[in-house]
Amino acid sequence: MNDPVGTAISQVRALADEIAQALVRPDSVRAVLAGLAERRLPTDAEIDAERRFGQAGAVRGIPAESVVSAYHQAFRRIWEKLVEYAGPPRPYGLLDLADLLWSWLPVLTAAATDGYEEAWRRQRDDQRRDTAELIRLLATGQAGTEVCRALAHALDFDPDGDFQVVSALDSQVAPEAAHWVVRGGRIVVITQDVGAVDLFAAPAVGVSLVRPGLAGAAAALLDADSALDLAVALHRPVDFRTDWLWITMLRHLHRLRPLLGAGRPADQPQFGQAARAYGDGGWSIAGAAENLGLHPNTVRYRLERLGQLANLDPRSIAGQRLSVLQDLVNEVDTRRAD
Repeated sequence: MNDPVGTAISQVRALADEIAQALVRPDSVRAVLAGLAERRLPTDAEIDAERRFGQAGAVRGIPAESVVSAYHQAFRRIWEKLVEYAGPPRPYGLLDLADLLWSWLPVLTAAATDGYEEAWRRQRDDQRRDTAELIRLLATGQAGTEVCRALAHALDFDPDGDFQVVSALDSQVAPEAAHWVVRGGRIVVITQDVGAVDLFAAPAVGVSLVRPGLAGAAAALLDADSALDLAVALHRPVDFRTDWLWITMLRHLHRLRPLLGAGRPADQPQFGQAARAYGDGGWSIAGAAENLGLHPNTVRYRLERLGQLANLDPRSIAGQRLSVLQDLVNEVDTRRAD
């Protein structure tokens, strides 16, 4: 008895390699066509094979969306070839065959996706473990060891390249970054992507300097950790490159406070602003006034008032240092009060 559907299946089975190409394994296509010929759904062995295929895709770094898309494209090709070889008029049973074909698709894609996620989680856990070990070596003074260099290579870092570390509180959302761990209640990201600060959309983030080599990475860990201390105190992102003075002062604030006088009220930031503008303006009243858009007499009054309140001379280098310290104390105390 003539069976045009069966004949079409036989003809298409010879094209398994052509249909697969770079989409999925030829064995996957053969399994589908064998199932159609036998009018059955996938066997456990065939499902396991697709799970392994998904695992291999994760190991090779192929995006999960590409793995799933490959199945859809392969199935579409199978159906197009079946329709082509069945020929017009469409034979009875082709519609039933379509139902069976598309019943295979979710089963195989689910198996491949499960395998992909399993392998991806295993890779992620391995990478997280290795990242934690690298950070431990850096933090314990072992940046110059061959073990540390080998581990950096294994994590796809250039041991002699530039490193940056970004840190945030553990309660904040984990970043979409390759190399991060939770350490001491903080999320620590070590990266050679200088744009890593953008990984966090958080109110308190500490960012290190960009430092060369593994020794630099070890120093960057300290940068980020101390920058986060200030970020938590001020409720804003802190970059070591620009805030290094306040970061350094904060770590010794309990010892530095006695250097200050009664202190200026925290609700009068214009005094500190005038002192900063005076320094930035080349130690010039006129330069500070121009930068602030004020009359020189106003700037002069504010500097004198700051000197009276904080017991310092903001027009001297020593006074400028104390003014910076006073600003930090006022900012920290205001935030704590809030």
